[in-house]
Amino acid sequence: MVLEYDNSAFYYFMLSMLSIYLIPGWFYTGKYVFTAFVGGGESHRSELEKRKQAKLKTNQRGVEKLKNRTFLINVFALVAFSLLFLYLVFQVQGDSAIASFDPYMILSWTAARPTSKSKRPTSSRRSSFTRTKTLATSARPACS
Repeated sequence: MVLEYDNSAFYYFMLSMLSIYLIPGWFYTGKYVFTAFVGGGESHRSELEKRKQAKLKTNQRGVEKLKNRTFLINVFALVAFSLLFLYLVFQVQGDSAIASFDPYMILSWTAARPTSKSKRPTSSRRSSFTRTKTLATSARPACS
């Protein structure tokens, strides 16, 4: 028996895994770009640290800070995975197999089948179990 929903399950799994990377990735990328152009609220503990921070700000500011190799690789990966994410969203959206899911078809039942036919008679099983347990308990010798 071949399952008809394998592709959809894979698409949903990939969407959830990609979202684990994309949501924090875009957040930190935006934060990095914001601090490159606006700057962050740094606190300085000494005069030497203030001078060092001022020197770093003049060297690494704006577009120069964004030319970092790891940042560019991360942005490229985010864009590529975002495009893949959008493609998977459109694939899931157009998947009519999930939209027309019919559990009765899998079980080879008709939708008009009465529920009494599909339920198991648990009360009769329970009563036979209780009778058996009662007989086994009464047949046990009493402990002195």
